Amino acid sequence: GRRSSDCSSFAGKGLLDIGITPPGGSNTTAYLGSGQWVKVSAPKMGDIAVNGQHMIVCTDGSHGIGQQNPRRNVQRDTIDNLMANSGSFEFRRYRGWM
Repeated sequence: GRRSSDCSSFAGKGLLDIGITPPGGSNTTAYLGSGQWVKVSAPKMGDIAVNGQHMIVCTDGSHGIGQQNPRRNVQRDTIDNLMANSGSFEFRRYRGWM
C-alpha cells in the first residue's frame, strides 16, 4: 500500500481513531458534500477547515494541524498559514458534535 499520506487521509485517520467514519473516499470534496459536516462560522477544536483543494483539523479557534502534501511532514501552525495558497475555505463541524 501507499506509505505517503495527504491532507484528507491524514484527517480521516485521526477521525477514525475517535470513532468517526470519514465521508465517502475521505477526500476534500466528500467532506464538503457530506451532510454529516455542517458549515460553521467560527472554528473550535475538532472542526475542519476545508475547500476543494485542501483541509486541516482545527486545534482551537486559530490554529490547526495538517498534512500539507505527501512530501512534507505534518505541520502545526495557524489556520491561515496551513490553508494558504489553496483558495477560500470554510469551517465544518461534525453533526454529532452540534
